[in-house]
Amino acid sequence: MVSVESGPAEAAVAMRYQIKGQYQDRKQPRLAGLVFEKRISLKAESDAVVCDVSLSNPTGATKLVTYWNQQYFFAGGTTIKIRTCSLGPAAGASAASGG
Repeated sequence: MVSVESGPAEAAVAMRYQIKGQYQDRKQPRLAGLVFEKRISLKAESDAVVCDVSLSNPTGATKLVTYWNQQYFFAGGTTIKIRTCSLGPAAGASAASGG
């Protein structure tokens, strides 16, 4: 399920997904039934993009899982190279460099 909110103070996209516990041809029973929710928002008074993530277990069965998140983000401007990540909202540069 995806929802979109838009107004003068904030714009947001939210996604809710119940995990089926299958990846390609492999079953992942520990993940089946978990609910993943993600909301990305941008407020008018802020330059930051906010991402809220929730992983819940409505199944009633105890499950031991770990959430892993990896994001690569470049906002433009002058880059500051830190290993494989380039950041920097300063004026002047035109492309990301990584690696």
